[in-house]
Amino acid sequence: MTTAVGYHKIAGKFYSDLFDRERKATKQIVPELLGETVHHYVHAGDRRRVQDLAFYREELKVAARSHYRNGEQDNYDMAFREYKAIAEMDQKNADAQLHLALIYARRNQWSNAERHFGKASELQPNAHWILQAFGAAKLRADKIAEAEHLLKRAEELNPNYSPTLVDLGRLYERQQDFDSAEGYYRQAVEADCNNSFAYSRLARLLYRLGEIKEAFEMAKAALATKPVDERNKALVREFRDKLNEKK
Repeated sequence: MTTAVGYHKIAGKFYSDLFDRERKATKQIVPELLGETVHHYVHAGDRRRVQDLAFYREELKVAARSHYRNGEQDNYDMAFREYKAIAEMDQKNADAQLHLALIYARRNQWSNAERHFGKASELQPNAHWILQAFGAAKLRADKIAEAEHLLKRAEELNPNYSPTLVDLGRLYERQQDFDSAEGYYRQAVEADCNNSFAYSRLARLLYRLGEIKEAFEMAKAALATKPVDERNKALVREFRDKLNEKK
């Protein structure tokens, strides 16, 4: 234990010095270095240094969000360290606790995921976005019954939150309940006309049901809301080709 604390003190000083040098040289915050610095000072038990660095918490939040949304393993690992640092600096931060839960879920470490989800829920009871995000994680892991429970609770709290409606559509589509799935996808695009993912999910389902013309229209809507998305471009091309084949 003493050896570990000593290591973290040395590593914290190393990253702190590196962070300060980069900040002075570039006049910018380097969130990755800040995350490493806080991570090691937390494990060294140096609360004073952690509090000194709390000034940069907002920059750290931005970096953590960016890394998490990138969707690659190395970035999830960096986001994990950053969210862990944020949680240490701000023990009432429900968003940090939620993202730690989501990253643990991606690692299939469900006991840790449930623990952090519980903390997030305690900090913000009945927050529909917390239920939706963890429900989506359960759905990704094929924990269908648990996902449905969480997503239906989220829907009760906010029936017009488009991400919840999309996830419920995905859940029922996976269960071969296509009528319910289509209904939820349509509600999702009504709730948020800029939800590109909702349009693309609806397009694919309609194509699956043989409604190629409407599927093409929904694919074009997905592309209109997110024109740079290569998957949307590919979907429009695919459905356009299918329509041309039918002529």
